[in-house]
Amino acid sequence: MKFIKNNKEIIEAVSSVIVAFFTIFTFYSWRTSVAMLDQQTRADIAQNRPYLSVDGAVLGSNGKGDYTVIISIKNRGRTPAYEVKFSDYNLSQPITNTSSYPSQDYMGPDQSVSLKSEWSLEKVKQFISGSKDFYGFKIEYSDHFGNKCVFTSELHTFIPNNNYEFSIKNQHETCAEK
Repeated sequence: MKFIKNNKEIIEAVSSVIVAFFTIFTFYSWRTSVAMLDQQTRADIAQNRPYLSVDGAVLGSNGKGDYTVIISIKNRGRTPAYEVKFSDYNLSQPITNTSSYPSQDYMGPDQSVSLKSEWSLEKVKQFISGSKDFYGFKIEYSDHFGNKCVFTSELHTFIPNNNYEFSIKNQHETCAEK
């Protein structure tokens, strides 16, 4: 007791330093935890979101001069896509000049959808000859976090086989966080 009474100021000063040290240590530990949680959240969002892409595109004909392009879209992600909108556009014109397809409210994981587009004989001839690489495709959708995503792809000259398959190039996706 006598020691404590005689050294009261020193004990208070040492105690204050120890409390300050633990306060600073706790603050930096908390900041590190928040940064790690934010990083883990971003990783979870990237892993657990839809990934929509053009899975293939084929040109078909009924032999009577009618041509149809069938575009296969697939969700390769782990979660559904919402408010899915599809459109195509001419690569030589502004992307705002698009043709739309029926939209879907929901597209589940591993779900595929096929879209059809009618082509004129002139358009087919230009495309087969390679004189025009003009067909782009765009998919807009939201993930379960409400983030808006846009996927674009270009369909170029055909790969000859039983059907005519497009070569798919320049696939690009961007997602804007909410």
